[in-house]
Amino acid sequence: MTIKNYIIGFVSSLAITSVAFGLMFKHLASGHVWPAHDAMVPILVVLALLQLIVQLVCFLHLNKAEVRNWLTFGFALFIVVVVVGGTLWIMNNLQQSHAESDHDHVTPQTLDD
Repeated sequence: MTIKNYIIGFVSSLAITSVAFGLMFKHLASGHVWPAHDAMVPILVVLALLQLIVQLVCFLHLNKAEVRNWLTFGFALFIVVVVVGGTLWIMNNLQQSHAESDHDHVTPQTLDD
């Protein structure tokens, strides 16, 4: 890899981050009017995926056909999926348990009763 590839990756990352930040800033400054919520989510997802591709190709060098790089990436992706998926699963179960316990709320009685 040459320094040219690192510079291209760095500039691309800055550009993608600036576009995402600018869109979000404009969205918040306009009182959530422009761009609309329905447009913001897909735009930010596309920008995030584009950022991921730039990071993988320019900095992690996954554009090569080396099996070792792809196995390492696959393992890291598996770990991220397990951690994020497990966290979301636990949070969902806690939310359901908390919602159920709100319905069963018993008020404490005083000693006079």
